[in-house]
Amino acid sequence: MKTYIFKARRKQDQNIRFTIADLLPIPHRRHYSFVEISEFCDYSKFRADWYNLMDEEYNYLYQIPGNAGINFFKIKGHDLIVIPGEIIHPTKLTEQDIKDLDNFRRSVKR
Repeated sequence: MKTYIFKARRKQDQNIRFTIADLLPIPHRRHYSFVEISEFCDYSKFRADWYNLMDEEYNYLYQIPGNAGINFFKIKGHDLIVIPGEIIHPTKLTEQDIKDLDNFRRSVKR
């Protein structure tokens, strides 16, 4: 299993090291477009691990029951929400943000 590293931009913050086993799915009902997903990325606190691509680990991650259709994962032991892809992207979202987005869509449909 590969180890990914998000390097902290500020000296007072610590780097985050994790594997795909550390990614905890955050269930959501809303379907997000690629454009919406890209707007959630945030590189102000951490740099994405551009040198360590997910490659086949991406496919493995989505073969795990319960991960199908999930866009957002929390890194175990951290509050950071990430979006897996060829590169794992840090986000500006919280778990509450994701719940609020689900609820917002439901209220708009009514």
